[in-house]
Amino acid sequence: PHHFLTYMDEGIIKPVDGLSSADKAKAEFTINIFNLKHKLLTDLRGDAIRLVKMYKSQGLDDVDILNAFADYGFTSAVEYALKG
Repeated sequence: PHHFLTYMDEGIIKPVDGLSSADKAKAEFTINIFNLKHKLLTDLRGDAIRLVKMYKSQGLDDVDILNAFADYGFTSAVEYALKG
C-alpha cells in the first residue's frame, strides 16, 4: 500500500502524489472498494497516528511502538506516523 496510498495526520487516506493515471485509478478503486473513507475508519486511523506521534515524542522507540500497536490494526497508518 505504501506505493499507492498515503495518510494525512487526521487519518484520511489518499493516493500518493505523482502516480500515473492508471496507478491513481487503482489507488482510488482500493479506497472506494474497501470504504476507506468511512468516518469510523478515518477516526481510528487518526487516533492511531496521534498516539504514535505522542509516544515517539516521549522517546519510545519504533519497535516498542509497533509492538504496542500490533493488535490495534492500521499497521500502514502506524508505519506512516513513525516516518513522520
